[in-house]
Amino acid sequence: MEQKFMNLAISQAKKALKNGDVPVGAIIVKDGKVLSRAYNTKESKQNATHHAELLAISKACKKLKNFRLNDADLYVTLEPCLMCMGAILGARIKRLYIGCEDRQYGYAISNKIQGTYNLEIQTGVLFDKCKDLLDQFFLDIRQKKQVKKLLEKQVNFIQGKYFVEDRELTNKVINLSKNSNQPLFVIAIIEELSTNTVQIVINDSFLKADKIFEILGNNFSKKTIKIFTKLDKCNIYNV
Repeated sequence: MEQKFMNLAISQAKKALKNGDVPVGAIIVKDGKVLSRAYNTKESKQNATHHAELLAISKACKKLKNFRLNDADLYVTLEPCLMCMGAILGARIKRLYIGCEDRQYGYAISNKIQGTYNLEIQTGVLFDKCKDLLDQFFLDIRQKKQVKKLLEKQVNFIQGKYFVEDRELTNKVINLSKNSNQPLFVIAIIEELSTNTVQIVINDSFLKADKIFEILGNNFSKKTIKIFTKLDKCNIYNV
């Protein structure tokens, strides 16, 4: 049963990931039924209180017309922070199920809340799934920083159009330009052999990533292709 409800929280976390927020999802359950669902919207709404747990608690209280969520369970993919723990205790939630720990900001496990208050805590529920979402998010953040640095470089165009950071792929891209009806302003193509990934950075705010993939993607077999546009958006394809 715990895994079933944590999977629902993970589905919420995926919505946060899609919106560019830290992927945290929360579900509140009472008597085996879901009272509320929520995901982190702190970045997308630019509101420091929009943590998944707070939003889920607010929805559940509104539904029950009562701030006391006695005998309710909260499932959350990441260990709650100090702010969220205050709300969890204030709402009288009985059981807290956590996907993975937050060693930096978590306040449920490291601060020994369990045993101090009338709250049961269980950790590690679908740990790998919850952690994979977070790892994916922070990996994308690091990659976007790398792309930003590339975009800020002084671009030396090959044949007026191309600058390819990976020398081994230079000829391939130039040959693609001859066969393409759509000019591509490629700033960099980076091939990561360790992860079998190709990153393509396009300095073009008009072309959609799907079109870029249509032109370039078929030339990279059995790889993961990440296309970054000028708008700092990443699209991922598997070929």
